[in-house]
Amino acid sequence: VEILVRQTHEKPVFHDVSENMAVLLERLRDLARNLKLSEYSFRFAAALKALQSDYIAAEFTEPTYSRLMKAATEAYVFDGKEPWTETAKFAAAGKGLSEEYDALTRELYRGIALSVMYAVNEW
Repeated sequence: VEILVRQTHEKPVFHDVSENMAVLLERLRDLARNLKLSEYSFRFAAALKALQSDYIAAEFTEPTYSRLMKAATEAYVFDGKEPWTETAKFAAAGKGLSEEYDALTRELYRGIALSVMYAVNEW
Protein backbone atom coordinates (compact mmCIF):
# COMPACT_ATOMS: atom_id res chain seq x y z
CA VAL A 1 0.00 0.00 0.00
CA GLU A 2 1.46 3.30 -1.05
CA ILE A 3 0.66 6.29 1.08
CA LEU A 4 0.83 9.64 -0.61
CA VAL A 5 1.62 12.62 1.55
CA ARG A 6 0.70 15.96 0.17
CA GLN A 7 2.41 18.99 1.62
CA THR A 8 0.22 21.97 2.12
CA HIS A 9 0.69 25.28 3.80
CA GLU A 10 -2.92 25.53 4.80
CA LYS A 11 -3.73 25.30 8.46
CA PRO A 12 -5.88 22.24 9.27
CA VAL A 13 -9.40 23.11 10.33
CA PHE A 14 -10.95 21.38 13.31
CA HIS A 15 -14.56 21.67 14.40
CA ASP A 16 -16.06 22.32 17.81
CA VAL A 17 -16.89 18.94 19.33
CA SER A 18 -18.43 20.32 22.54
CA GLU A 19 -21.94 19.01 21.89
CA ASN A 20 -20.74 15.55 20.87
CA MET A 21 -18.44 15.37 23.89
CA ALA A 22 -21.28 16.35 26.22
CA VAL A 23 -23.47 13.51 24.93
CA LEU A 24 -20.57 11.07 25.12
CA LEU A 25 -19.66 12.10 28.67
CA GLU A 26 -23.28 11.67 29.79
CA ARG A 27 -23.36 8.17 28.32
CA LEU A 28 -20.03 7.27 29.93
CA ARG A 29 -21.15 8.66 33.30
CA ASP A 30 -24.30 6.55 33.09
CA LEU A 31 -22.36 3.44 32.08
CA ALA A 32 -19.95 3.93 34.98
CA ARG A 33 -22.91 4.31 37.37
CA ASN A 34 -24.48 1.15 35.97
CA LEU A 35 -21.19 -0.69 36.48
CA LYS A 36 -20.98 0.64 40.07
CA LEU A 37 -17.70 2.42 39.32
CA SER A 38 -18.26 5.63 41.28
CA GLU A 39 -14.73 6.97 40.73
CA TYR A 40 -15.24 6.93 36.97
CA SER A 41 -18.79 8.18 37.21
CA PHE A 42 -17.44 11.14 39.17
CA ARG A 43 -14.64 11.76 36.61
CA PHE A 44 -17.04 11.79 33.67
CA ALA A 45 -19.49 14.01 35.57
CA ALA A 46 -16.65 16.42 36.40
CA ALA A 47 -15.59 16.49 32.73
CA LEU A 48 -19.17 17.20 31.69
CA LYS A 49 -19.45 19.98 34.27
CA ALA A 50 -16.20 21.54 33.01
CA LEU A 51 -17.45 21.38 29.45
CA GLN A 52 -20.74 23.08 30.27
CA SER A 53 -19.55 25.59 32.85
CA ASP A 54 -19.13 29.31 32.60
CA TYR A 55 -16.53 29.50 35.35
CA ILE A 56 -13.54 28.20 33.38
CA ALA A 57 -11.01 31.03 33.27
CA ALA A 58 -9.80 31.81 29.80
CA GLU A 59 -7.11 34.46 30.06
CA PHE A 60 -5.34 33.69 26.82
CA THR A 61 -7.96 31.96 24.75
CA GLU A 62 -11.63 31.60 23.89
CA PRO A 63 -13.63 30.00 26.76
CA THR A 64 -14.74 27.12 24.50
CA TYR A 65 -11.12 26.04 24.07
CA SER A 66 -10.46 26.18 27.80
CA ARG A 67 -13.60 24.17 28.55
CA LEU A 68 -12.67 21.50 26.00
CA MET A 69 -9.15 21.19 27.39
CA LYS A 70 -10.43 20.93 30.96
CA ALA A 71 -13.05 18.35 29.95
CA ALA A 72 -10.49 16.30 27.99
CA THR A 73 -8.12 16.35 30.97
CA GLU A 74 -10.83 15.29 33.42
CA ALA A 75 -12.09 12.53 31.09
CA TYR A 76 -8.68 11.00 30.43
CA VAL A 77 -9.02 7.71 32.30
CA PHE A 78 -6.52 5.61 30.37
CA ASP A 79 -3.71 5.63 32.92
CA GLY A 80 -3.19 5.20 36.62
CA LYS A 81 -3.25 2.30 39.02
CA GLU A 82 -6.55 0.86 37.80
CA PRO A 83 -7.29 2.38 34.38
CA TRP A 84 -10.73 2.41 32.79
CA THR A 85 -9.50 -0.06 30.20
CA GLU A 86 -9.05 -2.71 32.87
CA THR A 87 -11.55 -1.95 35.62
CA ALA A 88 -14.54 -1.02 33.48
CA LYS A 89 -13.82 -3.66 30.85
CA PHE A 90 -13.99 -6.39 33.49
CA ALA A 91 -17.13 -4.92 35.11
CA ALA A 92 -18.84 -4.51 31.71
CA ALA A 93 -18.11 -8.12 30.77
CA GLY A 94 -19.69 -9.24 34.03
CA LYS A 95 -22.90 -7.38 33.20
CA GLY A 96 -23.05 -8.25 29.51
CA LEU A 97 -22.20 -4.68 28.48
CA SER A 98 -18.93 -5.33 26.67
CA GLU A 99 -20.15 -3.99 23.32
CA GLU A 100 -21.37 -0.74 24.87
CA TYR A 101 -18.14 -0.40 26.85
CA ASP A 102 -15.99 -1.02 23.75
CA ALA A 103 -17.92 1.46 21.60
CA LEU A 104 -17.96 4.20 24.23
CA THR A 105 -14.29 3.71 25.09
CA ARG A 106 -13.28 4.04 21.43
CA GLU A 107 -15.40 7.18 21.17
CA LEU A 108 -13.89 8.57 24.37
CA TYR A 109 -10.34 8.21 23.10
CA ARG A 110 -11.32 9.80 19.79
CA GLY A 111 -13.33 12.56 21.52
CA ILE A 112 -10.43 13.48 23.79
CA ALA A 113 -8.08 13.67 20.82
CA LEU A 114 -10.48 15.82 18.79
CA SER A 115 -11.15 18.10 21.77
CA VAL A 116 -7.46 18.74 22.28
CA MET A 117 -6.80 19.25 18.57
CA TYR A 118 -9.65 21.75 18.29
CA ALA A 119 -8.70 23.60 21.46
CA VAL A 120 -5.02 23.86 20.62
CA ASN A 121 -5.18 24.48 16.89
CA GLU A 122 -7.98 27.00 16.69
CA TRP A 123 -6.48 29.68 18.89
